[in-house]
Formats: sequence, C-alpha cells, structure tokens
Amino acid sequence: MPDVYRDIWHERWFYLPRWSNEAYYESDLGSKDEEENRQKTREHVGKLISEEDKRILSLVRQLFFVVDAAFGGLMFGHDTHESTCRARKRLTHPDCFPRYFLYRLPVGELSDMEIEKLIQSWNHSSKTEKENQVNADFSRFQQLDQFDAFLDKLLIFTTLIEPDTVRPVARSLAQRASRKGRREPRGRERYDEVKFRILGLIDNCADPTEIRPLLEETIKESVSIPFVVSLVLSCHKERGGEYFRLFDSIDIGSLRDICSQRLYAELVEADVDVFESCGEDDANFVLYQWGINWLSGEPKHRSVVQEYVMKLVDAQPEYLGRLLSSFVSSIHSDEPGFRLDEFHKVYDSKVIAEKLEQVRRPGPKFSKG
Repeated sequence: MPDVYRDIWHERWFYLPRWSNEAYYESDLGSKDEEENRQKTREHVGKLISEEDKRILSLVRQLFFVVDAAFGGLMFGHDTHESTCRARKRLTHPDCFPRYFLYRLPVGELSDMEIEKLIQSWNHSSKTEKENQVNADFSRFQQLDQFDAFLDKLLIFTTLIEPDTVRPVARSLAQRASRKGRREPRGRERYDEVKFRILGLIDNCADPTEIRPLLEETIKESVSIPFVVSLVLSCHKERGGEYFRLFDSIDIGSLRDICSQRLYAELVEADVDVFESCGEDDANFVLYQWGINWLSGEPKHRSVVQEYVMKLVDAQPEYLGRLLSSFVSSIHSDEPGFRLDEFHKVYDSKVIAEKLEQVRRPGPKFSKG
C-alpha cells in the first residue's frame, strides 16, 4: 500500500482528470485520444496493483473516477463535474489533491472554511442587513487587496447561497467583477467565469419569481457595457447551458430591449465613444450584438448603430479601419477572409463605401491669405 500511496502522489496525472493546463504539461498522457489514455492508465496502475489486491484496486477506483473508467467502469456512478468536485473538496480534483498529502493551504490562499462561514453569515442575516453585509464584505476584500482570491473561492461555493441571499450577492458580483477590464490579466476569463456563475447562481438558487426581475436589474445596473451585452447573449437558449429554470422564467425579448435602451442612453444620447470607453475588441463586440439585436433575427437597431458609428468615424476616421478589420477572419481560420454576410447584418455597404471615399479623399486646401 505505501507504494500505491507514493505513486498516486508522484504520478498523479494517471489518477486525476485533465482539467487544467498543468495536467497537459506534466502528464505522460499526452494523447487527445481518451481510449489511448485509458489504456496507459490501465497499464500503469495494473503494474502497481496486482490482480490479487482486489480490495486496494477497488478503493483506488472508488476514489479516482479516471482509474475506474480505465478499468471499464461507467462515469454514471461518479460525480465527474469539475465545479461540483471542487465544491465538495473531492480528492480527485487537482486543486484539492495536494492538500490531502501536504495538510496545508498554498501560501496566500483563502481557506474554503472562511468563505463557507462567510456565506452562512449572509444566509443567516436579516433581510434588511443582507445588502449592507454583502457589500461590506466585498469591499473588505478589495481593501485587503484579496478580491481576486476571494472571488475565486466565492465562485466555487455559490450553491451554498440561499434564495434570500442571491440578489445582493449577484448584484455585488456583477458590479465589482465586471469592473475588471477584459484587457487586463485574466480579464476576459474573469468576465466569462463571473457571467456563467451569476447565471448558475440565479438558475439554481433564486426563487422562481425573482429570476426575471433579478436578471433585468443586473442588466440595468452592472458597471460594464460589454459585460451586460455578453450576459444577454448567454441568456439565449440557442447559446446552450443548463439554465432550465432561467430560460423558462425570462422574457428574452424584454432583456434585449432593456440592454438596447441602456446602450442608446449611455452611448448615443450621452455622446460617448465606445472605442474609447470599451477598447477596440469589446467595442466591435457590443456594436455587432446590438446591431443584429443578438440572436433575434430582427436587426431593428441596425440603422441606429450605423448612424452612431458613422458619427464616430467623422470624428476619428481611423475607426473605419478598426470596424472593417473586425470582420476579417485569420488565414488560420476555417473560412479566412472578409465575412461579408455578417457585415451586412449591421452595416450598409453603400454607406460604408461612401464614408471610405470621404476618408480617403484629401480635404480642401486653404490659402494663408
């Protein structure tokens, strides 16, 4: 048995699922062919544990579903969802695995217990106190410069949040997490992670009568425009996701309208340059989704978006190049070149051609006299 213990520690990637980049770099299981990887695992573990040691092999198979699958077991008997394994502190999760051997936390990491106790304190606070308490705790971790570490842990344990606590937590998540720019380190990854966790939190934990108003609030109040545009996109069934209660409770047309009204007010009426406020990639993403009215097939905001963009181009002619380049696919993509069909969903080629000619045409020359 000591040999098995040492092998599990030193040859961990024969036992753990490859849920991280680290697994691919450190693992001897370099193949993308799962059957080939199962064969390697079966051979490795089989050399270590003889057929006579059935009890040891049975125990290892129960602890590590990767090993069980390699020996012909079915995944249905195991909880193989990454987020669930992590929240339940399963040995088979790569984040939890070393703690069962080292008996300590990685330096600088918040403990699971601290966050679990914090969530319980939110759940047990009165309805009038919840909002202030959640905001105070979020602010405290920001002031301690531990917000990212706090957020990482909070996103693991969202299933512990009770229905009455969902609203203040979802609002605080959307407000603070969406402030992290997508161009910052982990910015884009953080946006997506927080977005999906908010949707999962609302879908799994919110009272059914609160799902629709809570999402509408989030779209109205979140700081970041790209964040809410992306949030609305992910609320479409066509995008996938197992948000069954959410899909049944919302009016997706209403969410699109709320977001469109906000975009019009904060960009057009407020005369704000979306390229300056959001950055080039996010600006093009916002303009495209708004122009096609997300996945509705009814681009009713097309003319508004085009007029707004042409006004920006008049002030900053280089924006026209940024706009056009956003529809060019890399030569490494499946269909390299200019995506004309997508372009036409938002912009009129004739209008763009005229604007391009204006930009290229030299301006009038005036004499000094």
